[in-house]
Amino acid sequence: MSAQSNGAGGAFTFQVAQSELGPLFVDMLKLDGDSGSPVAAPLGRYKKGSSKKPSAELKAVAADADAARAAAILARPEWTMTNRTGGGSLPLSFFTAAHAPSIDEYGVAVVAPSYDGAYFIQLFASPWLFLAWWLNLNASGAAEPIANYIPPSTSYESLIYLLHTTDLYRRASMNSQLDHQPTEMPSITAESFGATFKTSVRSNDLRWLLPAFLGLTPGLDRAGFDEAGEHLKALARLEFLFPAKSGEDGDTNDRLVFGEAGRIMGVEFYRSWFQAVGFETSVRTGGGWRVADRGFLAPTGLANHLVLVDLHQAGSGSPSVNHQAMTRDVLDGKMARLLTQSLAQSLLSPDEESETATQNCEQCDLPLKPGQKFCVNCGAAVAPQDVNEESTYCTHCGATLLIGKMFCADCGTRA
Repeated sequence: MSAQSNGAGGAFTFQVAQSELGPLFVDMLKLDGDSGSPVAAPLGRYKKGSSKKPSAELKAVAADADAARAAAILARPEWTMTNRTGGGSLPLSFFTAAHAPSIDEYGVAVVAPSYDGAYFIQLFASPWLFLAWWLNLNASGAAEPIANYIPPSTSYESLIYLLHTTDLYRRASMNSQLDHQPTEMPSITAESFGATFKTSVRSNDLRWLLPAFLGLTPGLDRAGFDEAGEHLKALARLEFLFPAKSGEDGDTNDRLVFGEAGRIMGVEFYRSWFQAVGFETSVRTGGGWRVADRGFLAPTGLANHLVLVDLHQAGSGSPSVNHQAMTRDVLDGKMARLLTQSLAQSLLSPDEESETATQNCEQCDLPLKPGQKFCVNCGAAVAPQDVNEESTYCTHCGATLLIGKMFCADCGTRA
């Protein structure tokens, strides 16, 4: 048991042994975690009053106002953000952030498993201090815009193939080193593509980009993946991977070569990708909990690759995804908007939600608030109700472009 006032990001931090979590929350602070609590499982297993006399350290934590606030938020949150980190060179780990405006208007509590089954808990004074900590933990400082070789809006299946191709370039480059056969044009066989694809989709090896995306992003169903041939054709169209030309004798060449986009993405992730995070924000509503955002962030030395996932695309049983390669400044703004929108939902009662909604999302039919730029449920861009006929939309993030301006005000992409 330990506590300190100047932890990561300026937050109050303390650690609680697993055996002391129930006594602290239930016996000393009189808190019973509900179903939305990130510590609901251990609290549910604890029998009230069954522990031995609490230690002096545990009493000191229970008497601390910041510790009590953090515990109250974690016990009955109204907004949560679950996070799975790993990928590249990092092992799998978890942490959950929680906010409860009815308990504390500004505080955000974070809980993560620690050593020997203990729980590490932090309390941030505001959502923005939490977001600054989250970004410093998970994002890179990429400062220069780069080309976005993956279309911003694409299908789930197409993204799977694109990520696998990026991994295959890394694999081919590593094999050329191991075989002492340097090459400027790595290639693979069609048979190898199919075999490694099936393995990768089912793998838990987070050192590779595709398994990291599937394993870290909450809610993805690997069993329901569609292996349609149309997605292979998209690889050639997007210059990721295409069949090599036939030899001079007319024989068919079964090798696949990497196009410009495949090589550039492959080199980027081969040389400068070390971690990733999958996250899901949820808000408590009158009808229970609703997912606001679901995404995956893979930072490299060149860009922050953010993928937002909509599992319930209107008119389709397949998820849709939105990928953007962002500088740190643009990512900061994007995550701040997502956080603002989802937190705003947790501040509204069911009656207020219906009263403030003036239109519904065209993609998932969620009620929208006036001035909302993106749907908090599926991430789709919201078209203004009164749009000037001359207005256009950013091809990178979907925001309305200001007439006469050369760059998007939301993401900085050239108009």
